[in-house]
Amino acid sequence: MKQVVAFLKAVADETRLRILKLLMDGEFCVCELMDALEVNQSNLSRHLSVLKNAGLVTDRKDGLWVYYTVTKEAKPVVKMLLTRLGNLDTERTQRDHQRLQQRLAMRTNGKCLLGAGRLPPSPKFRRR
Repeated sequence: MKQVVAFLKAVADETRLRILKLLMDGEFCVCELMDALEVNQSNLSRHLSVLKNAGLVTDRKDGLWVYYTVTKEAKPVVKMLLTRLGNLDTERTQRDHQRLQQRLAMRTNGKCLLGAGRLPPSPKFRRR
């Protein structure tokens, strides 16, 4: 029962659904996700912690960097969930994807550069 509650809590948040949608495409560093989603590190870490506690994502440390991805076990469940929820290709999620692609283009040798090349805020979604 506790696992079901943790799962439902994890997917009952727009930001966490946006994170899962991005992570279905691969493994990304925290700073890449911060840039893509336009959230600060503490907010993102809190959301990733909820997803990890629910067994939906896993992390891998590589030096100073921490990379996250959807767990192998959760991938079919997350895929089904995102499909069943209907069209989550909103303007915001499309922008998340575009920003992530821009950020990934800044990788060197396939790795993230901590603090390098931060993307400017999107005009419509600028943080206050």
